[in-house]
Amino acid sequence: MIPNYFPADPRAYLQDELSLRQNRNPNYSLRAFARDLEMSPSFLCEFLAGRQGLSLARVRSIGSRLKLENEQIEHLWDLVEARFGRTKDAKSAASIRVSQRRKAPDTYLSRDRFYLIADWYHFVLLEILGLEGANYSRSELAEILGISSQQVSEGIKRLIKLKLIESERTEKGRRYRLTSDSTIVGGETPDQAVRISHQQWLRMQAEAVERKPYSERENISASFSMSQAEWKEFRQELQKATLNLLSKYGSTSKPRDQVVCFSLQCITMLPNKIETETKKDLL
Repeated sequence: MIPNYFPADPRAYLQDELSLRQNRNPNYSLRAFARDLEMSPSFLCEFLAGRQGLSLARVRSIGSRLKLENEQIEHLWDLVEARFGRTKDAKSAASIRVSQRRKAPDTYLSRDRFYLIADWYHFVLLEILGLEGANYSRSELAEILGISSQQVSEGIKRLIKLKLIESERTEKGRRYRLTSDSTIVGGETPDQAVRISHQQWLRMQAEAVERKPYSERENISASFSMSQAEWKEFRQELQKATLNLLSKYGSTSKPRDQVVCFSLQCITMLPNKIETETKKDLL
């Protein structure tokens, strides 16, 4: 779940989690979500429709299954109490606690920062919008990226909100300008957002194999044996070579009129004997 995120609606935690799971698996259904939360589909539908509250025990169960932080579990309970509490005083006290949490400056941007990383198309949008003379409509961007026009609109709004682009009106229509030549993602990026991003990039590139001719993509696959002791050094050399290559072509003085999606995956197939032996020694 998104860290440091305190929404205004009690349904938001569940709606966001459902959306994340459906992004990972388009066949994931509301019925499957209800099963994983150990509640009936009808009860879940009633809650998501805003017609049904939750007990404290249910809130704690949901919080555990969605891996919410303790304060987020308290926030979810306060949201439920603020809307469905039995007394006016209980509703009022819960509303005050909700308001206090949501005043924290990071609360408003944490969700947008999370999805900036998790949804692969944000940085691609950023590159396309930064091209000199780029004037694509949202429907054209949707077709290029293979996503919906709504996702394009939401993505642009998020980039503006996070101050990565600025919007201005011109005689030819709306134009977007990058606020910086480079975008750096810090070390505080949530692990879940990174994992989702990796999964989405893999899925996007798998789909590109079907819709892109070979002349417009480059795929290299190989398997080889090596020493586990050299794995760390291999990764470091691979990262260095990759960064040198991207730096060379990403900082070209020639006019930029193309955007390339580059993703590199490399995994070991056998258990790490060195780490296994180290753990045994510690025991």
